[in-house]
Amino acid sequence: MRRKSAPVAGNESLQPRRPSRPASHSDPHAVRRRQRMPTKEEHFGNGLGLYGKNDYEGALAELQKAVAADAQFADAHLAIGHSLHKLKRLPEAVEAIKKAIGINAQEPLYHTSLSTVYRDMGMIPEAEEEMAVSFQLQRGY
Repeated sequence: MRRKSAPVAGNESLQPRRPSRPASHSDPHAVRRRQRMPTKEEHFGNGLGLYGKNDYEGALAELQKAVAADAQFADAHLAIGHSLHKLKRLPEAVEAIKKAIGINAQEPLYHTSLSTVYRDMGMIPEAEEEMAVSFQLQRGY
């Protein structure tokens, strides 16, 4: 039986080489893959989480990133409206909720939310009209 001999001193080429850099450094795309951009849904979820912690400014920032990624993201527009409502920026809240309604006018919650903001602005006839639309949609008219 033959024994494997140890490498001879001065003959380092027989030694296995260790990479001098981590594998991620040799692949320029590895860093990009690890640092992918959050999706619109992740921004939306982060925004809702911040809203739930009463951080309405933080929620607004995350939700705006969600609509920047998808301008047709109606639920994100609605959540922006709710955040603006909490921040007492009522005219802006109306505009955000109207964007949600413009995307999906058949969603009763959007009309209820707009009604609530109108009520807080003292616009009672408009609030009642939006609530009536919400009721009609809920009943299927």
